[in-house]
Amino acid sequence: MAESEIKGGIEMDRRWRIDKHINVGFILAVAIQTFGAVWWASRIDATIEVMANRITALEAQTAQAVVERQKLAVLETSLSAVKENIADSKIALRKIEDMLVAMYQTDAGGKRKQ
Repeated sequence: MAESEIKGGIEMDRRWRIDKHINVGFILAVAIQTFGAVWWASRIDATIEVMANRITALEAQTAQAVVERQKLAVLETSLSAVKENIADSKIALRKIEDMLVAMYQTDAGGKRKQ
């Protein structure tokens, strides 16, 4: 009596049953659709996992790119300083060269050679 109930003098069976009017094709179609839905969901999950891995890799690359840009900015500053030093050195060398030329053209007595 645990799985049945009496209503109006008729015993009602409360267990689940498949109606005889439901054919095997319908059950098979529902089973295939269910399998397809589960397969689709697993593919979506795999795609999401791949995308998450790609995002993680891109975040790491972006962080590395930021560090490299900072290093590049420092190198550009250093390069500018080196260029300024070279320009200053060229000016100083020209002055020295002019002084040497003037000294060479002057003889020991302080007169210029012609």
